[in-house]
Amino acid sequence: MKKKMIKSDMVIVGGSIAGISAAIRAKECEPDVSVTVVEKYFSGYAGKANRGGGIMIAQDGKAKPEDFVKYHTEEIGEYLNNQEILLDYASKFDRNIQWMDRWSEGKLDRQADGSVSYGEWAGPVIGTWEDGMPKTGPSELPWRMAAFELDFLLPMKKTALKLGVKFIDRVGIVDLLTNDDKIAGCVGYHIEDGDTYVFEAKAVILCTGSQNYRILPMWSCGRGEGIAAAWRAGARMANPEYGSFCNWINKGSMEAMFGCELGMYNNKGENIGLRTKTRLYNDITAQSIAEWYKEMRAGNGPMIANPADNTLMLSVAPMLGGNKIYDRPFADKFWGKLFFNAGTNQTDEEYVPGLIGELSPVWTDKTFAASIPGLFCAGDICYTGTGAVGAVPAPPSRTRGGGLAFALYSGIESAETAASYAKDAEYGCVDEAQVTKSHAEMFAPMGKVYGIHPNDLVRDIQAVVGEIGNSVCKSKERLESAINSINEIEKRFDRVKASDMHELFLANEARSMIFCAKLFFTTSLMREESRGWFVREDFPERNDEEWLKWTMVDNVDGEMKISYEPVPIETYPNQIKK
Repeated sequence: MKKKMIKSDMVIVGGSIAGISAAIRAKECEPDVSVTVVEKYFSGYAGKANRGGGIMIAQDGKAKPEDFVKYHTEEIGEYLNNQEILLDYASKFDRNIQWMDRWSEGKLDRQADGSVSYGEWAGPVIGTWEDGMPKTGPSELPWRMAAFELDFLLPMKKTALKLGVKFIDRVGIVDLLTNDDKIAGCVGYHIEDGDTYVFEAKAVILCTGSQNYRILPMWSCGRGEGIAAAWRAGARMANPEYGSFCNWINKGSMEAMFGCELGMYNNKGENIGLRTKTRLYNDITAQSIAEWYKEMRAGNGPMIANPADNTLMLSVAPMLGGNKIYDRPFADKFWGKLFFNAGTNQTDEEYVPGLIGELSPVWTDKTFAASIPGLFCAGDICYTGTGAVGAVPAPPSRTRGGGLAFALYSGIESAETAASYAKDAEYGCVDEAQVTKSHAEMFAPMGKVYGIHPNDLVRDIQAVVGEIGNSVCKSKERLESAINSINEIEKRFDRVKASDMHELFLANEARSMIFCAKLFFTTSLMREESRGWFVREDFPERNDEEWLKWTMVDNVDGEMKISYEPVPIETYPNQIKK
């Protein structure tokens, strides 16, 4: 195995929408700053963006950005929001969409007259289409949604290449390198031949996504390695207790189904979903998941979903699965044949919560600078870490279309800050001792004759995190038990063996999952209230007097030091309703 030294003013880790957007914007702002994107798989194909809905939150004059902030703060984030960042985010929806359209060479869906095609999420039924399918009208929600064809990342990569961005694929970044408490670069390994890649850089932007524990396939690429690497380097975390997003999935097909909680019945014929429905229903809530959990414990299962009651799908189906609203042949093939066709192959009508996770805790300020000088973040790795969104996990977090929107926004904002930083900063010296330490820890499982396969640990982690009574409907007793279980799993990590580089990367993923699970459960145990997506069965009420504050976690000699910062609600326009 060889060691390769590469010097670049800026290294962007991750070749999905946040990383490629950051690369393009950095070169637009500072053409002389050298930019290298490093991706474990293949840039332009990586991440979740090109296998999702391809929809993005937009304003288009429907409502002012202030309306979006007000709704998000009151109905979704429940006042735990950093309203200053949230307003900046909302104010740039439409500008960022136009920039992305330019970068992707026109992948934004438009109507025949050239105007942008906009869809509505959860609009009321107002009639029928020509084929007899229900037609929905304008939503009461203060935003609309534009749409991109799902192959938009490939022309964006071409745009980046034209600007001089360099791409290195099949190299997984494992550790950040520091010098004098500032970023000096990062170290990674080729996923095929094991060659060591040492990057000397003035600035690093982490765009590696959230932690999803590989439980559901569509989101399995979020494995938390960037989160764990940031932690080992000393980066601060924020609000990690909000990292347990779920979708409803059919027990037979394992496919997600939007809105099925609206028509979810127990074995007594009672609609349990309507018990937790809010007035302005937007999307799935943790309260509906908790209601399912309580009903199942009471012996009232299984829970059967009646499609006729699912009014949300009346909006979603024509929007994602055909050309009634958007004309996207590539997306239609994905959604119309893969996703919606799965519904016709269901073996039963029972629905269960499927944990996605979406742990996104790396703290950043409003410029997306992390707590280590020279380190920046974009995308799902820092969604809750910014504090902007409040008491919800990373996208979709009850705002479908927020995944692309936030990844694009944070990619742009982080790039502008990082490019300016890299232009004026000096290179730090790479500490060979850090490289040696990273190599020793990474390759420790290699060559063992006997041991545990990494996937054995992963399955055990999934069993703990995927239990709804641990992750969504929490209690002190179950959280303490979950922490003990993760600690026992961690003790077995030294016995992990790997026979090739792929298994070695699996081992690093397992190490990252262990850390993320400990971070999630430990901070969840500390928050003694229920707020937004966070539900404590033993503390069912929201407590603004004691818990209107952000959770901060600092790395002190490898241990988690937890503190809290009060939300400066008195400085924000949206005050708590009495």
